[in-house]
Amino acid sequence: MSAIRITGVAVLFTGLLIGPATLASAGAQVTRGDFAPLDIPDYPVSGHATMVRTGSGETKVSVEVSGLEPGATYASHVHNRACSDMRGGGHYMNDTAGPATPPNELWLSSDPKNPSAGLSANPAGNANGHGTAPWTARPEARSVVIHQTGNPAVRIACADLS
Repeated sequence: MSAIRITGVAVLFTGLLIGPATLASAGAQVTRGDFAPLDIPDYPVSGHATMVRTGSGETKVSVEVSGLEPGATYASHVHNRACSDMRGGGHYMNDTAGPATPPNELWLSSDPKNPSAGLSANPAGNANGHGTAPWTARPEARSVVIHQTGNPAVRIACADLS
């Protein structure tokens, strides 16, 4: 019985040490980046974004952000360029000739029942959001951008996914 426990602990410990390699061997690719202000340099946003291209053909993105206006909702999407390249470029689209909405684009939402709801900041100005697409994002899915409430042309923050 104790040998089983030791083996289980050893397997768990090994899995923790090689977590990313294990994901890669299972066919998943994980990229992550930290948010930095974009169009408004002194905007106090911080946090991170994570993208998982699963081995089963899905793409999942999650974000944790702080420094947002309490109670506000922000549009946030995967973009097709790095943050330093044309402010993240345009929205990443699975089918470049398809519609500019989910499921062709990967949007982030704080509401698990509505993928188009956007990131909703709580009273402390923090937001968590998730998005899932039924396809594997190509390499040009490079960043996650958060747009200003009421003015989507202004990009308040960007996280490179590398």
